[in-house]
Amino acid sequence: MADCHPNTLPAMRDRYDGVIIDINKQTYETEEDFEKKLVNSLCSWSKEAVRGVWVKIPLDMATLVPICAKHKFVYNHAKPSYVMMTRWLPQDEENCIPPYANQYLGCAGFVVNSEKKLLVIQEKYHVQKMWKLPGGLADTGEDIGEAAEREVFEETGVRCKFQSIICFRHMHKFRHGLDDFYFICLMEPMSKEITKCDREISACCWMDLDEYINHPDVSHTNKMFAECYLNMIARKEKLSIQPTVVPHFSGTKNDLLYSMLPFPDTSSSSSSSQEQKQ
Repeated sequence: MADCHPNTLPAMRDRYDGVIIDINKQTYETEEDFEKKLVNSLCSWSKEAVRGVWVKIPLDMATLVPICAKHKFVYNHAKPSYVMMTRWLPQDEENCIPPYANQYLGCAGFVVNSEKKLLVIQEKYHVQKMWKLPGGLADTGEDIGEAAEREVFEETGVRCKFQSIICFRHMHKFRHGLDDFYFICLMEPMSKEITKCDREISACCWMDLDEYINHPDVSHTNKMFAECYLNMIARKEKLSIQPTVVPHFSGTKNDLLYSMLPFPDTSSSSSSSQEQKQ
């Protein structure tokens, strides 16, 4: 604990010589009382060579935001239920507080059936009506393969199993000016019948691969995805990018390491090659 004096704010030290104010453990009668404790704490932390100060303010305590801003706190990020604010204290050291995440991670399912036809969609809301792969953004805590399986099912009603990564696209200046990583995932279809999501999808079908590659309403990038798939299955080495479960350094969970491995066997509907993280 960085401070426990009654005229200061309780806060926890982090490993970077910063402090995290636990707003839920604060005891103050008025906003003026909170401000006095904040000023006292900032003075104390500066003397103790504290570097960064973090405070997470819940939505129902949003009246504290202008008080923190008055004392040189700035926004780090916000979510529907809270805003995170920070202040850098050293005067002779560059601000090293990391910015919030600046990348999106999305994935698409490259689903090829036994007739060598590709599952494709047209989005309901679009700038230009194009055929593309079903896909979308991964949820927090969701593996790439899990996200691809979910997105394909939500948009098309077709259940699939993730097999490997074909390729990925890196785009700058995506939504809100952030970057975007978009992984194209080879999927094994476990069903054939299409039940499209009417809320998001205007059309969905199984399309011949050659037709897709030569279709005028398929973008150059999406054609390249298909070309990457054809190049992958044509290689003599028969390798593809697949996940392997590896222990996290903390010993409390597992991570997925993606590397080149022998191409997955699609001749049977065996269990998914992707192991579930603990």
